[in-house]
Amino acid sequence: MPTLHIPESLSAFAGHQQTLSLPGTTVAELLAALTDRFPELARHLLRETGEPRRYVCVYLNDVDIRGLQGVATPVEEADTLVVVPSIAGG
Repeated sequence: MPTLHIPESLSAFAGHQQTLSLPGTTVAELLAALTDRFPELARHLLRETGEPRRYVCVYLNDVDIRGLQGVATPVEEADTLVVVPSIAGG
């Protein structure tokens, strides 16, 4: 199964896990599997359409999915998906 990494700042919404193996053949399916398993994450990561929120970057094997096929990007068994929300402050 593909591996998904979420930052420590959001791990409290995922049972304090930062690395998960989830089923899916596209980025959308992986994100859906994540938010189905941990519904509290959905409001932090996704819009109602299932697309990542504007301030959330998703990388597939170190490549931003916005430069690929977005959430329709295919995912292979050995792939790694990293979710990175922007952090603001000053």
